[in-house]
Amino acid sequence: MSNRLKNESSPYLFTPTEVENVLGKGHGREFCRLCDVTERGNSGKGSLPNLLKSGSPELPDGLISRLYRYRQKRFSLRTDDKIPAFWNGLMTAAMCSLYRASRKGEYLSAAAAASPSGHAMFLPALCEHEFPPPRVTVVPGKNFTASELPFEISEYVCAVVLEGPTTDFPLKNGLTTFYVCKGRSCIPASNNPAELP
Repeated sequence: MSNRLKNESSPYLFTPTEVENVLGKGHGREFCRLCDVTERGNSGKGSLPNLLKSGSPELPDGLISRLYRYRQKRFSLRTDDKIPAFWNGLMTAAMCSLYRASRKGEYLSAAAAASPSGHAMFLPALCEHEFPPPRVTVVPGKNFTASELPFEISEYVCAVVLEGPTTDFPLKNGLTTFYVCKGRSCIPASNNPAELP
């Protein structure tokens, strides 16, 4: 029999002749009667075995497993890979976040290797767009280096350390200044990291 699917239900449809060939005439006819497998079919060009009309009778042992093995040989069903692709996308997004927080190239390389097509990144990218992580902008005062940050930055925070003050990010009181934005709003600039949310 052909391995091409005519429609999504094709692998599960049977004709009385198929059932009798697999189970033998006696068991085949009994199975067809109990499970509504008819020449006319109950689902397009075949019958989907079911117990809707007959209730739930006891079928002789082994009939279902024999038909199941036959169906497996008749069609090789494909695996739905959308869930693994989603998990792969989450892992790739995590690697990108680790790279963004640490600037370690091995995280970026792992992300690129895990998702060469980039399609799996759609949902995590959409989540990041709709629910952006907090963004911390650090404007260093005199004699300040990034290694002297007085707090540890989470991988779920986008942190930027500027080289110096800018028009958009001036120093407050001439000291190292922290700007924090969450979503689409920002809290007032602070010189004290303990005040940050």
